[in-house]
Amino acid sequence: MSRFDGANENDEEPETEEEPEPEPPDETPTTTESNTTTMSESQSADSSASEDDSPPDVPYNQPPQHPIHVPEEYLNEFQDSVDFEVKRVLTQEHNIRKLKAYEANTAMVRLAAANPEAITKLILDERGVDVDLSDVEI
Repeated sequence: MSRFDGANENDEEPETEEEPEPEPPDETPTTTESNTTTMSESQSADSSASEDDSPPDVPYNQPPQHPIHVPEEYLNEFQDSVDFEVKRVLTQEHNIRKLKAYEANTAMVRLAAANPEAITKLILDERGVDVDLSDVEI
């Protein structure tokens, strides 16, 4: 016999609240040479923006987060460019006031994937290899 057999309309079942699913993190951990930081530390959302211009959340079916090993100085340059240039253009020219960390991080990885020649040039430069790649734009 199920718990619904014999129940009538006047019987009241205690209401249970469904717990909401946990929000996915919008921060990508980044491991540097000396420590691990979170790329969104300087990419916090603007709380004064309306809900209409908020970006979509990271879908739950996204692959797991992966650390990116980068010297602190380059991470700081990236965060500064996002904070002072990218956010300014998004706000002033496109009226987008919220930028989630995963959006900036995704754009960074997509940009790198679309420019393997530039990556090669930067790696060779970092290692001190003198190769003429002047035709590669960085």
